[in-house]
Amino acid sequence: MHHRHRLTAVLILIGLAGVGGCALGPGPESTNTPLPGAATQGHATVASDTQAGGTPIPDANDKTPPVEWQDIVIPTAGPVANLWVRIRRGFRLPDGNEARVRQQLHWYANHPGYMRRTAERAQPYLYYVVRQLTLRGMPTDLALLPIVESAYDPFAYSYGQASGLWQFISSTGRHYGLKQNWWYDGRRDIGASTNAALDYLSSLHQHFGSWLLALAAYNSGSATVQNAIRYNRRHGLPTNFWSLRLPLQPRDYVPRLLAIRDIIKNPRRYGIQLPFIPNTPYLAKVRLKGQIDLAVAANMLGISLKQIYLLNPGYNRWATPPDTTSTLYIPLAKKTEFLTKLSRMKQQLRVRWIAYRIRPGNNLRDLAHRFHTTTAELQARNNLRGTTIYAGQTLMVPSPSARYTRYVLSQNMRLAKVQSRPHGPRKIHIRVRPGDTWWALARRYHVSVRVLARWNGMAPGNLLHPGRHLVAWVRGRAPRSANRYPVSAIQKISYVVRNGDSLSAISNRFNVSLRKLAGWNSLSLSSILHPGEHLTLFVDVRNQS
Repeated sequence: MHHRHRLTAVLILIGLAGVGGCALGPGPESTNTPLPGAATQGHATVASDTQAGGTPIPDANDKTPPVEWQDIVIPTAGPVANLWVRIRRGFRLPDGNEARVRQQLHWYANHPGYMRRTAERAQPYLYYVVRQLTLRGMPTDLALLPIVESAYDPFAYSYGQASGLWQFISSTGRHYGLKQNWWYDGRRDIGASTNAALDYLSSLHQHFGSWLLALAAYNSGSATVQNAIRYNRRHGLPTNFWSLRLPLQPRDYVPRLLAIRDIIKNPRRYGIQLPFIPNTPYLAKVRLKGQIDLAVAANMLGISLKQIYLLNPGYNRWATPPDTTSTLYIPLAKKTEFLTKLSRMKQQLRVRWIAYRIRPGNNLRDLAHRFHTTTAELQARNNLRGTTIYAGQTLMVPSPSARYTRYVLSQNMRLAKVQSRPHGPRKIHIRVRPGDTWWALARRYHVSVRVLARWNGMAPGNLLHPGRHLVAWVRGRAPRSANRYPVSAIQKISYVVRNGDSLSAISNRFNVSLRKLAGWNSLSLSSILHPGEHLTLFVDVRNQS
């Protein structure tokens, strides 16, 4: 993994836009609850799992001029009121008139409502992202990457267990400094995840010398792109993005971003109306010492609990983490009033604690679950050295100021909502067959195209390829035409190459096709493996001894 590029403290302070204002603008999604001054949005989540055909064309970016075009900062003509104008001025990725880009453009142009809803959802976060890109001298095209990754939904969670606007998996998030614990997930924190993503992209760009290759590596891993480059070099082929033999995901990922960039550059041409987003900060960043109940914070701000979560999606529970300094993002217009109220509030009123008398049969673990906290927190608050408690003993336990079900975007409530969806208890797996389309599959399983795509972490515009596996939830029996296999029979695993390994030996060990194994990892059948390399396999666990 590449070294992380760290911003200096001065740069971070500048990026928070003056008086603690984080750069964002009104209105996320997921709950269909508008933020102050925001338009109401719909819901859609995009993943990056498809492939499109097309004839590769040379990438001018693959040449190395004396001064790389990527590093040239384009001067602006002065301040602008519309954030979209500012974004367009910073576009620096190469134009894509290639067939794969046109194919993606066709879908977006035919679904103008999708782009409008996604743009509205981006409003509270977009200014911050653009500001950070500007400070780093990076192309503002990258501000559109969360549209590809998550449709700017901070609570997006993919089938590959990636989370947040930038869709970090757990291990990569930790590598780039994103804390993940019971109280907090930095992968969803707007500021932390954005800076981690830009660190990662900067590192990939420094390594590959091309933004298109960096983007492909962001999606599929640097090893995948590096292997594809080695293959082309061995065969005397160009090593630009369009010429590489890449897996399905990155092959479609970059064209989708370029298509969205072209739409933002000229929305009228494609019949799309973008919402006006002011080129000013929407949020202020407030540092809090100690814990605060999010319902208390929402009441002080005069906004709903849903809104406070949408501005602070990194918090998993009903309150900020205890015994630490936390960051709370609030509307900039309410900052002065909020700080005044906060200064007058006693520390103990920020989180309510009650005395609970231990009953026979109680244990610390069950009490922590019941009161939505951790055993460590109960031990710390009650000076307990171990986990032993006694009937009649009195413990101080936290108590949310509102009914817990009102914390609708806390992690427990999000999971409960997913588990109680009316799609029925039966989860089935579908293998895409030639001729299958989103519309045909949605009709077969009596769901909407958008719901079926969301279940699979994809967008309705993603192409379906024969052999791909999808999931759906149905009531009663599955349709006879369904091509089903047992839940979790096919599992994706990461295999570390050992001394003496070969593609043939690994394919025999896991009962997978040698040709498929090579294709999954952008290798030729004669590729030589090196100890320590990571390979991706899709293994049928029923065939494993």
